[in-house]
Amino acid sequence: MTTDRNVLFTQLRDHVDCEVKCHRRLLDLAEAKQRNIVAGDMRSFSDLLQREQEPLTAMMRLRQIRERLLRDLAEGLGLKRDGLHLSQVIVQCSGQICLELRARINELKTVCERLREVNDSNMVLIRQSLGFVRDILNVLVGESPADIYDRRGSSAYARAGRGRLVNLAG
Repeated sequence: MTTDRNVLFTQLRDHVDCEVKCHRRLLDLAEAKQRNIVAGDMRSFSDLLQREQEPLTAMMRLRQIRERLLRDLAEGLGLKRDGLHLSQVIVQCSGQICLELRARINELKTVCERLREVNDSNMVLIRQSLGFVRDILNVLVGESPADIYDRRGSSAYARAGRGRLVNLAG
């Protein structure tokens, strides 16, 4: 039974290594997307979105494998299988494998935290860009049909102080 547990803990350690690599790949892509957002290179940004699909699919597969490994460990350790977390299993580990597993889990947490920060920054950059575009469009075309220059040259802009600079109605 102890040998089975050690084999399962070793598999879990190796599996967490795979998750770290996959998250690092996602982090690299997120940082590249950030550079593209700042540079305004939407073509490269779109290409990165496509390239991001493979590691995201791999992450879903890895998550399922981790859940299976945790269930197997829980069964071997006599723990309740429902709602099992990695932290509940790792306290049952001892020796060198435990130190290695804890180190990899800490590395995974660090990479995930950095990935979350970069993704949050990207979201803020995109929102600011969209807000800027929205403001420019409001200046150019206004917010309501009443604020428009028509063919006769009359405008609510002179009365309201804000309106459409472009007559979209023709």
